[in-house]
Amino acid sequence: MLTELLQLVGRSGLVRRLEPSTRTILDALPYPAFVTDADGTTLYSNQPYQAYTGLPADALRGNAWAALIHPEDCEQAAASWISALHLGAALEVEYRFRRADGEARWFRRRAAPQLDDKGQIRYWFGTLEDIHDKKMAEVAARAAQTGLPDGGVRPRLAQQFPEFGTFEWDPITEELYWSAQCRAAFGLPSDEEETDEVFQSRLHPEDRSAVLERIDRALDPSGPGRYSSQYRVLWPDSTVHWMRAKGTVTFEEVAGLHRAVHFGGIVLDITQARRTEGTLTDAVHQGAHQG
Repeated sequence: MLTELLQLVGRSGLVRRLEPSTRTILDALPYPAFVTDADGTTLYSNQPYQAYTGLPADALRGNAWAALIHPEDCEQAAASWISALHLGAALEVEYRFRRADGEARWFRRRAAPQLDDKGQIRYWFGTLEDIHDKKMAEVAARAAQTGLPDGGVRPRLAQQFPEFGTFEWDPITEELYWSAQCRAAFGLPSDEEETDEVFQSRLHPEDRSAVLERIDRALDPSGPGRYSSQYRVLWPDSTVHWMRAKGTVTFEEVAGLHRAVHFGGIVLDITQARRTEGTLTDAVHQGAHQG
């Protein structure tokens, strides 16, 4: 798809000057395609692109495309595009893209720079390939193999440490998973979804900033990627529960950037242990005063 578009562009001479015929060439393609300036700002999106999004060309100018990406995929898509622009290298990234009726389908976005006679980037030409059916088939195949609805992608730690509460978070998509034990430790009702907002709201106000600071340090690519913390959690019934949490962060190269791609660990409710410790401490102090 992208190769075909670049061949058409090369033969038409559009690299030297963005002629009005650009629209004619792009609109003749059967798939969504676009052209941006050297800085990545969209100049035109073709008719198939407009038909899919339900938006006219003028509404798709600039960086409007970013608002149509699924929230869980937006950060990765933006980071990949920024890296490609910085390096002047071809782009290939996958994300879910919202259709005119609101459905988000998986697409593979490809883009390549076009140079002028002096070797400077003048434009970027790109295409969108609908890979939704292929993605869903892959998920279904994994589910059939593992017996898990999502193909076993998320609850890896839950299977390794069934006796603990476990959590897993994807820093790129911001997808969060809590095992049943973890949900119970946070007093999460069965009809409430685990989210970062829920996690932060459950943290005791006096502990919240320290916990979030430790998480930020663990996610820092320049650090060892280790997380350890003890903190209080407030349940919906206002009772206070103590937690001990440990985790590790996995770092990988993503679009030329060294970044966190997985954060997972275990959570243990130590409320009873803290109460016992407090009782023993009180008893020792009382005995010392009596002595």
